[in-house]
Amino acid sequence: LQERLDRALDDPGSAFEGAVLTPLARLEPPGGARMLLIDALDESLELDPETGQRSGTIISLLASRAGRFPSWLRVLATARPNPEVSRPLQHGFDLREIDAESVANRDDLRHYILARVQREPLADRLRAAGREAGDFAERLLTQSQGKFLYAGRALQDLANGQIGTGAFEQETHEINAPPVHGAHQRRPSVRVANALVR
Repeated sequence: LQERLDRALDDPGSAFEGAVLTPLARLEPPGGARMLLIDALDESLELDPETGQRSGTIISLLASRAGRFPSWLRVLATARPNPEVSRPLQHGFDLREIDAESVANRDDLRHYILARVQREPLADRLRAAGREAGDFAERLLTQSQGKFLYAGRALQDLANGQIGTGAFEQETHEINAPPVHGAHQRRPSVRVANALVR
C-alpha cells in the first residue's frame, strides 16, 4: 500500500484502489449506512494542468469508480458550481445544488448560529456586550450571505476573542472570506465586516 501511495501522482488509480476501494471491500457491512465526505472537489482542478491531464484528478477517479463503492457507503462530495466537476460525475452520482441564499439553507444556518450563540463562551460574550442572541444571529446571517464557512469562522473568532461583538455593527464591503486553511484562500467574495479583515 505504501508503495502505491508513494506513486500516487504517477498512478492515482492504483493508490485509490489500494487506499480506499480495497479496504472498503474487505469491511463487514456495518449495521447501517456510513458516509464518506469529500470537500472541495473543484480545487483538484487547480492542479498543474499537465499533471491533471496525465494522472487525472479525484473527479475522474470518482467518476470511473462510482459503481465500486459498497452499497452501505454514501459519498457526499462538495464543489463550487463547475461543469468540469458536474459533467463527469452526473452518471455515477445524484447531483444536487445547495443554494446559499435559499430559504432552507438560510434557516439551517440561522438555527446553527442561534445554537452556537446560546452556549458558552458566546452567550457570555453577547450578554457582556448587551447584545440579544436573536438580533446578533440575524446580523451574522445577513453578513454571511448564507455561507456556513464564513459564519463558522466568525463565531470561532468571536469565541476566541479575536474579534468583538461590535464587529458586526460596522458597514460591510467586498473581500475574500476569511480562510480556514490555505486551500480556502480563493473562496468567492462575500460581504463581511471590516473588523474581520486579517
